[in-house]
Amino acid sequence: MLLTEPPTSESTTFRRPAIAAFAALFAYAAVLTMPQASVNQVQREFHLNDSTQGILFSMIMVGFLGGAVFGGRLSDRYGKLPITGLGCLMMSAAMFVFSQARGFGMLPFAAALAGIGGGLAEVVSMALVSDIYTGPARTRMMNWAQTAFCAGAVAQPLAFARFWSVGANWRTGYLAAAILCLACALMVACAAGGTGKRTTPRRELDLNWHTIIRNGFVLRLSIGLLLYVGAELGLANWVAAYMARDLGSLDSQASSSVALFWIGIGVGRIAATGLCGRCSDSSLIRWSLGLGAALMAALLLSRSSSVAQPVIFCVGVSLGPAWPTIVSRAGSAFPNQSGSVIGIVAAFGCVGGAIVPKLVGRVSDATNLRSALWICVSALVIGLIVVNIGGKKRPACPAEGVKGR
Repeated sequence: MLLTEPPTSESTTFRRPAIAAFAALFAYAAVLTMPQASVNQVQREFHLNDSTQGILFSMIMVGFLGGAVFGGRLSDRYGKLPITGLGCLMMSAAMFVFSQARGFGMLPFAAALAGIGGGLAEVVSMALVSDIYTGPARTRMMNWAQTAFCAGAVAQPLAFARFWSVGANWRTGYLAAAILCLACALMVACAAGGTGKRTTPRRELDLNWHTIIRNGFVLRLSIGLLLYVGAELGLANWVAAYMARDLGSLDSQASSSVALFWIGIGVGRIAATGLCGRCSDSSLIRWSLGLGAALMAALLLSRSSSVAQPVIFCVGVSLGPAWPTIVSRAGSAFPNQSGSVIGIVAAFGCVGGAIVPKLVGRVSDATNLRSALWICVSALVIGLIVVNIGGKKRPACPAEGVKGR
């Protein structure tokens, strides 16, 4: 069923799945930013060096890889809301394991479980939004959806900084995240129960993964997203450590810098919703990657935390539109298989997210963190080059027709 403007009688039905998708994205953001905001406390308690800490960041992305690829495929067959709810339950379990861990041994397992759940929740939620909207509205709502993600990414580090400032243990934050994910799973279940079979149909998949990945347009977007996510998470995972070590910030200020980064990304995505229809998606992507690289370089050249903080915000603003706009363009290429194609593109992204933070940790151990973070700048520059290969025109893609959810 091609859904452009739902009839008035069905508007509430179709709005409820979108709200559930937004809630799942909020929960995943809280899960993703927990290790980022707690990096200094976890390293001290478990006596971890940067390379070992990088393992946790990478395991989240390795888990996300599996969740994204297989979750997207399953959602095209069995429906998007059930798979989203399963992702929220897995994230809740992972956060509970984190909160109870008494040694490092359980942390990589919990990180991988969180990544799998996050892959299911984020990719399938974005595919659901892609199914509901078309044209410029798709890109606009993708940016709004990722603004909900940013809200979670902002709220969690701020809450963690508050817990830390009043002397609470870092485990309290993980337990709160577990409860949040469980609540979101219940919200998704309620949305699925109110929409009947319209949002969870079984349908024949007329294209395989090889057909999608061989499409040059989708492949360029996938590689671009790999480099973008690597740079984004490379900075997000290590910015608190950079602020504390290189710029002398207090732990609470360093943790809040993660929130500042995600606030900037949220502002950038809100701004992008107003630009949709006024400029092309390709222009949004180019400006996002190019300006982001320049501002990230300025951050690494700074020598003062008071200067670095507004720059961190500006880096976030510039990078904000990249992820949802790239995913929107990918979803429009194969609308009949939005879950599969978005899962593949997102899987490329999480490969970058698994590699770059770990690489930054290793280079930091060998040199210093400031030098290691230049890897993120390089990734953005290369990503800008890749997405511009082939020009602005999107090649004709099959399956531009009937679409179901």
